[in-house]
Amino acid sequence: MKPLSILVDLDSTLVEILPKWLERTRTARTIRSGGEAQPLYTPADVTSWDSPHLDLEVLGFPEFFEDLPPMPGGREAMKRLHDDGHKIIVCSAPATPESAMYKLRWVKEHLPFLNWKHTILTQKKERIPTDVLIDDSPSLHKSYRKAHGASFIATVRFPCHTLETFKLCNVVADGWDRPIHAWNEIYERIRGHAAGAVNDRCTHPRKRRGGEYEFDTCIDCGSQVAP
Repeated sequence: MKPLSILVDLDSTLVEILPKWLERTRTARTIRSGGEAQPLYTPADVTSWDSPHLDLEVLGFPEFFEDLPPMPGGREAMKRLHDDGHKIIVCSAPATPESAMYKLRWVKEHLPFLNWKHTILTQKKERIPTDVLIDDSPSLHKSYRKAHGASFIATVRFPCHTLETFKLCNVVADGWDRPIHAWNEIYERIRGHAAGAVNDRCTHPRKRRGGEYEFDTCIDCGSQVAP
């Protein structure tokens, strides 16, 4: 098995951020409105990362990141990849310099088996060349594929992902509401990639009709693909 360098995101990838973000957004907007209760949305309502249901200022609160839980299945997948001999590089874009400290603390607390010195905080992830990228950002999928065409790109599927996501990524794992299943799929596909699997860039010649969000399923590699 070939040792790989793996760049992995925190927010909504290894860290379950959306429920708290939505709840804090509601609280902040209720205060701004003079106490008039604002609606509480769910992750299923977030169809883009610039959704009007998300208040970006909330991410700037230094303590916001402090007690966020791990995404189910993500920590376990990282441990398995680490034990397989791969180099894990945690990478995130902090909203403020103060929040960066809490992100580092989170990595040290929840991923103690990783070298925390391999944690990178930057707004320019595409400048870091690796064999594998695991990230939920559609804009990063595009810029990373452009900068590193041969890299293996994986994500857990969110409602904000479009057909372009399926074209840019090697794996779009199903899904944000089934994170353990999704992380198991990502681990197995990266494991196959490291072993030289032939379906990393499967052309999906045989597809089974149907599937959630009206996507078909590739019979050969199991990915959800455009009809």
